Amino acid sequence: MLLKNGYWRGHIVPLVLFLLAMAVPAKAQISRLDIGGEWQAAMDPELQGEALGWQNGAFNGAKKAILPGTLDTNGIGIPNWDNTDQHLGKPLAYEGAAWYAKTVFIPADYAGKELRLVMERTKVTKVWVNGQYAGGDDMVYTPQRIDLTKLLKVGEENLIVICVNNDISLVPVMGSHAYSPDTQTNWNGIIGKFEIQAFNPQRITKLRVTPDVEKKEFVVELRLSQDAKEGLALRAAVGQLSGPLWDDKPAFMRVTEIAIPTLKAGEQFTVRVPAGADAALWSDTAPAVQALELHLMNAAETLDKRTLTVALREFKGSYEGFTINGNKTFLRGKHDAMAFPMSGHPPMEVEGWLRVMGISRDWGMNHYRFHTCTPPEAAFEAADRLGIYIQSELPIWWAFDESEEQIQWQLRQGRAILDEYADHPSFVMMALGNEIPKDQSILARMVKELRAHDPRPLYAQGSNNHLWDPSYQEGDDFFTSARTGPYQKDGLSTARMSMSYLDSNGEGGLLNSRYPSTTINFDKAMEKSPVPFLGFEVGQYQVYPNFKELTKYSGVLKPYNLEMYKARLEKAGMLDQAEDFFLASGALSLLGYRADIEAMLRTNRYCGFELLDLQDYPGQGTALVGMLDAFMDSKGLVRPDQWRQFCDDVVILLRQPKFCWTNAETYTATLDLANYGPKSFADGMISWVLRMDSKVLAEGKVGIDSPAFAGLIAAQAGIEIPLGQLARCVPARLDIDLYLDGSGVKNSYPIWVYPAEEEVEIPANVTVAEALDAETLGILAKGGRVLLFPKAEAIMEHST
Repeated sequence: MLLKNGYWRGHIVPLVLFLLAMAVPAKAQISRLDIGGEWQAAMDPELQGEALGWQNGAFNGAKKAILPGTLDTNGIGIPNWDNTDQHLGKPLAYEGAAWYAKTVFIPADYAGKELRLVMERTKVTKVWVNGQYAGGDDMVYTPQRIDLTKLLKVGEENLIVICVNNDISLVPVMGSHAYSPDTQTNWNGIIGKFEIQAFNPQRITKLRVTPDVEKKEFVVELRLSQDAKEGLALRAAVGQLSGPLWDDKPAFMRVTEIAIPTLKAGEQFTVRVPAGADAALWSDTAPAVQALELHLMNAAETLDKRTLTVALREFKGSYEGFTINGNKTFLRGKHDAMAFPMSGHPPMEVEGWLRVMGISRDWGMNHYRFHTCTPPEAAFEAADRLGIYIQSELPIWWAFDESEEQIQWQLRQGRAILDEYADHPSFVMMALGNEIPKDQSILARMVKELRAHDPRPLYAQGSNNHLWDPSYQEGDDFFTSARTGPYQKDGLSTARMSMSYLDSNGEGGLLNSRYPSTTINFDKAMEKSPVPFLGFEVGQYQVYPNFKELTKYSGVLKPYNLEMYKARLEKAGMLDQAEDFFLASGALSLLGYRADIEAMLRTNRYCGFELLDLQDYPGQGTALVGMLDAFMDSKGLVRPDQWRQFCDDVVILLRQPKFCWTNAETYTATLDLANYGPKSFADGMISWVLRMDSKVLAEGKVGIDSPAFAGLIAAQAGIEIPLGQLARCVPARLDIDLYLDGSGVKNSYPIWVYPAEEEVEIPANVTVAEALDAETLGILAKGGRVLLFPKAEAIMEHST
């Protein structure tokens, strides 16, 4: 039995079954009529539909289409001969107006209800009911809700006609991944929830939930559609959900009933809902999720019901970094552009996101940055369950035209995104967009307006804004970039290991311009950031195409680009070497990612990174930059457990000045521990083993003192090994294995030992040369063998 301010203990299973014990008359439940299924569809490239009366359902050239879905998933479009090697291709393509029509029966018991058409995700729309215009919307990242109350006839068949227009000129998105062919494609259709919702006239219209971690309460702000009369009450129930699948595990539930005072329609009402003293807190290491179910009650009747996924958590940023519930955290993130080759659009079900985000968690990631886009509700739901921090972005990329029309459209999108998704514990950060080079005063104003609308997330004016001259912008809560200032030859502003030619004066970044070691960090760059700093699109290390992947593309996107690369290799007579190129470039890419990630972990006040990418990015020149392919499947280059040795919440870091030594030297190194996990290693020990293959050459222990969530901690001592006594067979590769005692955490580093002095005898049939001059060419022409060591200045023009 449920009692006012009482408890019920038992088991909670999936959310649709949550609170079945609550006795509510069936007639009072909010009704949802799924209108998915077979619809009539027709393209309207000349925008003649309205003039031809298509709003009455008589389309020219109509075809059957299954909705939710897109023209692509239904095989409708114009044959696309404009194949490119820049991104995945579509056999059919279409941008413009497309019409969809269906006759829908509206139940008689919907009489007296407010009726709304809900399209969870689509493009710019117009809607007609029985030939009459009902309205339209241009929300591209939140559900569109069209009021059909006055037009639908209950107890009868109704003709619903929807025009969806994915013409990019209709919305000022300027290259956003909402419309980009490089990623999720510019699809036309309706995906996700597609239904008629019937509400009681008295209902909750606005709802916001803010956790109060200290008091173990949820602050609930709501507004009602009509004036509140005496007798209305809010019944709130909080249930602890356990495990990523919310499986059948012990949980608690607390029910609270609050009388609603006399209110005017739209007037805010705030209540505090206790979660219980034993309610767990949410974090990436322990994602404890609650279900909050709110019933607007009139005596025994439920007038409205809302169910939300919430959690007790406090995500903050300061000079020292990000904290979750007062504990240090480090964001190990990936860039995500919602590229899904099979469908050409993101999954709209939780299971799809649980799969891809679960894979990311297996690879040590706890953060997603959505590039100029916002994922659907299902992604936030999955992130809540798995413990992933999400950064959403408005659809602005580079070409921000500063017009008031664009500013207001973007702000409208931003406010809708916050209203729709910011109750989720995973939604912690929001940026205006990607690499915006325009007026910072306008961007600051936009951040200020969004923060005033919803102060819960952390905000920034954009990711990598003013990339040639990046700097912290006053008012931002975090700073995401590749540098903390303009290019400096000494690298003091640099905040990642790799840089492209454009922004590094040809040096290619620290990875290419510093002596190879594991000592590089970005401490100097961090001095210029007064807020938490995140590495922008870190990595970008290309891997040669894996042509075995071609057969996987059985969906709407086809690998025409990969087929072109394969054809070029075959034409060059080198197709038999494709596997070698793939494995060699993959091994090199892995070394680059490790160097980048460990350098960031070695840096004081570095707060996280956003890789480009853990998976392949199939657009913008076909950037095959992942350890995983575009399907989030492993390429077999490295195992997840091996990757997590340097990318996890606890990582052992070895600082060694070089990788190559002589047998006359004493090997020296120091140890650090990056501990962003909940376990304390106070008075802990790191064991080290130096081995050649399986033979142990030396071993020892180093003390480390690292409390839980301590961040970067230095060891109490270093490692010194006289190599002359051990490496008698040189040259040789040795490995240093590191183990954090009692934890399962380990890491390993290679070193190479060479003889200090050794005379090299040049074979008589080999010529050593420094220039490819006439004499050297003559030797080659006669079939001779040449070992060429060109001087740097001789090949400079071919190297930049």
